[in-house]
Amino acid sequence: MQAEKERDTAVKEARFWRLKFERSARTKLKTKRKVQALTRRVKRLEDKPEKKVTRSKIKDILLKELSPFFTRTQILCFLRRKKSWTRIRGWTSSDMSLALTIHLLSPRAYRHLQRNKVLPLPGPTTLREYLRRFQIQEGFMDNVLEFLKAKIQSMPANDRIVGIMFDEVHLKKTIEYDKATDSIIGPNSSSNVVLVRGIGGKSWKIPIWFKFGFGLTKQEYLNIVGKLTEVGFHVVSSTCDMGPKNRGLAKELGITMDQPYVEHPDHPGKPVFWLFDVPHLLKLLRLHFLNSGFKLRSGTVINKEMLLKVHSAIRDNDITAGHHLTEADIHVRRQDLQSVKRAVKVMSWRTASVIRLLAPSIAPDPEDYNVMIVLSNFIAHVDRWFDVSNSQSKFDRKEMRCGLRVHHDKQVSVLEEFHDEVKGLQVIGKSGLLPWQTGICHTIKAMLLLYDHVKSIHGLEYVLTRRLNQDPLEHSFSVIRGMGACNNPGSLDFKRRFRLMILSGINKVVVQGSVICCGLDEEETVLTLDDLLNGFQQLEEDKPAADPTIFSQDLKDPALLDSLGSSIPACAATPREIAIEEGIKYVSGFLLRRAGWEDKLQVDNVLFKDDDMVESEWIDSLNTGGLSYPARSIVNDVKKMDTLFVRFHKEAPDGLIRGANVTKSFTDVLAWHFPDYPVKFLEQFSFSLTMFRLRQLRLDLNGCRESARSKKKSIDFGY
Repeated sequence: MQAEKERDTAVKEARFWRLKFERSARTKLKTKRKVQALTRRVKRLEDKPEKKVTRSKIKDILLKELSPFFTRTQILCFLRRKKSWTRIRGWTSSDMSLALTIHLLSPRAYRHLQRNKVLPLPGPTTLREYLRRFQIQEGFMDNVLEFLKAKIQSMPANDRIVGIMFDEVHLKKTIEYDKATDSIIGPNSSSNVVLVRGIGGKSWKIPIWFKFGFGLTKQEYLNIVGKLTEVGFHVVSSTCDMGPKNRGLAKELGITMDQPYVEHPDHPGKPVFWLFDVPHLLKLLRLHFLNSGFKLRSGTVINKEMLLKVHSAIRDNDITAGHHLTEADIHVRRQDLQSVKRAVKVMSWRTASVIRLLAPSIAPDPEDYNVMIVLSNFIAHVDRWFDVSNSQSKFDRKEMRCGLRVHHDKQVSVLEEFHDEVKGLQVIGKSGLLPWQTGICHTIKAMLLLYDHVKSIHGLEYVLTRRLNQDPLEHSFSVIRGMGACNNPGSLDFKRRFRLMILSGINKVVVQGSVICCGLDEEETVLTLDDLLNGFQQLEEDKPAADPTIFSQDLKDPALLDSLGSSIPACAATPREIAIEEGIKYVSGFLLRRAGWEDKLQVDNVLFKDDDMVESEWIDSLNTGGLSYPARSIVNDVKKMDTLFVRFHKEAPDGLIRGANVTKSFTDVLAWHFPDYPVKFLEQFSFSLTMFRLRQLRLDLNGCRESARSKKKSIDFGY
């Protein structure tokens, strides 16, 4: 027996060092090939005869090669014999737009780039002179309209199909003096902004109207639509949230659920369809579900308590089904209620699937089980409605998330069924339909009519419904808040930032350089990205390699796996055991996919057992064609690896040891006990399980606390 044990240990140690050798051999081969390629390149360059090149030829070459990265004016600055870049003339609008963008991101970085001749940029005086030419006043911005008049001549027909969206942004209530207009501004607590966006062709956007303190009136709304129509645009939609001012404007315009559009008096036959912002509607639906609960038209009552039962089964597990759902998503507080991401996580297909998966074990009583299934079906229906109403590409892995009318019958059926479901729904403790319910029904009807209109009049094959929500406007507000040191600007500061945003096109910034400023003075150095990467590479080379001696001798025992067994019973019974079992199957299939194996594994011409693939309800519910079903033998090995992970980290109080080479060391342990598995699979498992554990520790650390984003907004805006 002792001889057999020593032989098994020797065999495993030989396999282990063979795998280590293979890894180092692959690295050596890659380095050798790279050296050979560079040697051939040096030889070609040495053998190439030198040619005399004139200065004009150099200029033409540089203009051609650098034009994708620099403007013509900047390239000519590089070619100046005198190194001074002062008194440069001919700055174009592209140059000024780039300069304003860099100046907005960091004035100190702009001065450093300009003074140290890192990048040709106009001086501060030139920027100020340029800004003086562009002034904006409250109301419709005529200078933006003039720009659109010139731009529309080169626009394709579909790019002229537009929608408008409007919302208000919170401001600091203060009184300020505007030197440019010699006027006093404020105090104002908010500003309303109207933005126009292309919805038929390319997704372009630009603000066209703003006003302090007051909401949009009927006459101003019709004036905006009329001016855009006279220029040549086809305004087909307007989007807003469910605020009382916006609902009052809709009522004043005569918009009803039966007629969800308005026609301009001077332009009959051109309806503008009125829609409410779908992400806002989803947040309101989630809020009332968690706070009050719903009584569906079938008479079934669903509420938050059912979600809490499901969450209690999946919490505190590293590998589990439904890991996306956290306690903070259910107990939402204050400004976290404004997070669309949290609402989507609760009302998602994954949440519906995990409820259906755990329903038999959580609710063994037939009546309670039926209620859980009804809740799962309702959340799945909400998910499908949101997918149809928030599509961003013509085709997607999920049918409902394709462009509207790509899957015509199915998408229309989802919208109509959800319309009837919401109309017959009753919020517990409330009587009649709430505003968000009428808003959903109204938006569904307007969306269907809008598509019929643009198809018959403009010939559009489909509509990307995400272009009908307020995301671009919310993003613009975030950009304005982030421009200065204070993210709650006053009226004058907002006006200046708003003007700069329009001029610089900061919503479409593309960083083309790779220079990082390390100082503010002229004498200080500039650190390039190459220097940083070389430094990181040197640090990686200096790191000690993972050594099998760092894990104790008991982890090398060949009989360890048999003694460990698995913490999961062979036949899962409780909700927690079912969630972990399904989670392990999902992770096993994910790792197979990442490692490049589909059905079988082959190492050294030895196939693993050709077992039947496991059955998994969780994988079935999530699979859209990209997930794999693992073999039973692989699932059993992954269970052993999971238990070995716990044993490896047993010295740490929280189950995750600190120090260097954590994942590499555990990979070596796995390679010792599972030598038939390729290293890539073991590396992926080690890293994934470490990240799962890290995620669980963060959840335990933060608990159900209010997010930092919510606290900051509460302090800055006084909510």
